[in-house]
Amino acid sequence: MKPMSRIVRAHLTRLIVLLSLSVSGAAPVSGAAPVSGAASAWAAAPESPDAPHKPPLPTQSVERLIVRYADERNVGALVIPELPAGLTAASAMLGVELTYVRQAGDGAHVLRLSEPVDAATAEGLAAQLAAFPNVAYAEPDYRDQALLTPDDTRFAEQWGLSAPGSTHYGLNAEAAWDLTTGDPNLTVAVIDTGILFTHPDLVGRTWPGYDFIDDAPTSGDGDGRDSDATDPGDWTVAEECGPGSDPEDSSWHGTHVAGTIGAAADNGEGVAGVNWSSRILPLRVLGKCGGWTSDIADAIRWAAGLTVSGVPANPHPARVINLSLGGRRACPVTYQSAIDAVRAVGAVVVVAAGNSADDTANHAPANCEGVIAVGASDRHGNLTYYSNYGARVDVSAPGGSMTGPGDPDGILSTYNDGLQSAGIMSYGYLQGTSMAAPHVAGVASLMLSANPDLLPDQVANLLVATVTNFPAGSECTSGCGEVDPVPCTTAQCGAGIVDAAAAVSLATALTQQVYLPSLTNTAAPADSATLVGDFEGTRAWPWTATSPDGLAVIGSGPAAMPAHGGQRLAWLGALDGATNAIERVVFVSAERPGLTFWQRVVSTETTTGHDIARVRVDGALVWTRDLLQTGASALAWEPIRLDLGAYAGRVVTVRFEATTDARLPSSWLVDDVAFGP
Repeated sequence: MKPMSRIVRAHLTRLIVLLSLSVSGAAPVSGAAPVSGAASAWAAAPESPDAPHKPPLPTQSVERLIVRYADERNVGALVIPELPAGLTAASAMLGVELTYVRQAGDGAHVLRLSEPVDAATAEGLAAQLAAFPNVAYAEPDYRDQALLTPDDTRFAEQWGLSAPGSTHYGLNAEAAWDLTTGDPNLTVAVIDTGILFTHPDLVGRTWPGYDFIDDAPTSGDGDGRDSDATDPGDWTVAEECGPGSDPEDSSWHGTHVAGTIGAAADNGEGVAGVNWSSRILPLRVLGKCGGWTSDIADAIRWAAGLTVSGVPANPHPARVINLSLGGRRACPVTYQSAIDAVRAVGAVVVVAAGNSADDTANHAPANCEGVIAVGASDRHGNLTYYSNYGARVDVSAPGGSMTGPGDPDGILSTYNDGLQSAGIMSYGYLQGTSMAAPHVAGVASLMLSANPDLLPDQVANLLVATVTNFPAGSECTSGCGEVDPVPCTTAQCGAGIVDAAAAVSLATALTQQVYLPSLTNTAAPADSATLVGDFEGTRAWPWTATSPDGLAVIGSGPAAMPAHGGQRLAWLGALDGATNAIERVVFVSAERPGLTFWQRVVSTETTTGHDIARVRVDGALVWTRDLLQTGASALAWEPIRLDLGAYAGRVVTVRFEATTDARLPSSWLVDDVAFGP
């Protein structure tokens, strides 16, 4: 099965309905130079709506390639299939010397080039390898970055956790803590620079973790992979990361991110994390000059408890994985494969959208399928000047917008004052989507603490269904980034700002419900809006379908009975007194409590009381009709509108069912379920 598709949002003027379910680090402060390679998404000519989006190639040089074979049988570690001479033959054919590095977590092989090449050359080399029979894919092994400009000034206020108000737009965390402060048995993985375990606000809040950086120069700790996830500092000297690169102080990025998620709370000092009780699992992938795609992908897999060659088993698999990192390029197969694998075992992947004031579609892993991509908002609910935007953004969260070091409009969290090696443990303000993502990861962990049965897409859908709306006149309702004007709405900024209390409350309410994705119709327009992907997007918004005869309830209708919209419909009808049904959980708002669906009856029944169609809400019957002989009228689809005002403001299970007996067959076709006026 293909990976679950991402959440798709509509304008503020559209019904917020989610089909399914990205990330740079902290951003430079306002006035600093833009991130290298960043460009306005609106500067280029518009793409054809049918053409797949192709992000620009990275500007970085490439030293390694990733190759995976379709069939590993009878292939030694250093032998490339279809090339009997192995690496020697491959090197000769590509015109560049290759050496073997290691086998990655998904079975792919990492190869090192004898000298760095530009991205276009690397993509060409990978394409040559991919052309061989038995090669499933080949791609460059790029480095991703935390993109951090740190500040180390301490300030006690954490506006990002406050309740939304007229002068600040926080997460509403305090109200969420009345419901849960976290499950001690749940784990949140922070895939980053490692952490400083001895920080007072992190002592006792972590598992040991693992260092996944496989080469000593990047690692900075003198060795390769090992069980010590301590951050030794990622400082660099001039040109260490390539010609023209500037020297950088150590970022302590992972420590700051970990504190936002889970710093010790109610302990009389420092800051409070979003989750007070669940443990942090630090996985070190970012060192000097960033981190390798292959290392990051292995860490993603290991975080969720999957096997990675050469690494001991993870005794504390994570339900939530935070990735406050990224680079400007298309989503690599290596990332997508890892994300698909961890989602399949129930892990939620939260990714920062990026800090380039650019379309998130250009930045990986934010543009990968199945992640929750998080944009950054400021204290006043505006999109920050640096935050990426676009249809790939799912939600926003506090990321801060600073005018200089120590500005309390940034995000305060655990930090260190060391410029190279660790110095005094401290607290500091940083800004970026790197700071926004861990807010959301923390909320996701509270939701799973309240309801551990939630699936990854359900967590995402509930987050989107319960957001705080962007304030009127903000950048998220008028414009994105620093380019003016730009066509930016909530379809570009995400559904809104995450509300921890509302999300946890709804997750708690669903503990006694059928576990299905939740819908919302908040801020819907006056016209009817279909529940997008009604029966079309089966991977994203599954209805629960039941048939005692094992019939395919949802699918393509026969040629004589086409769907009302799209290609698929729900067919409800059975024999011998059986009942076929579909149901799903929805949120009914007071503004739009009307439920509309299209029906079509195909029946030979002539007597009432035998074949019956029904709609139930939380088990209560709200509509019924006999399925009677239809003849020529079977060619017509009919709209039905129901008033669900009695359920306004509630999460309910809506069920469509049809019962038929053994006398004469009847079919009830249902399609295009929608909230209407």
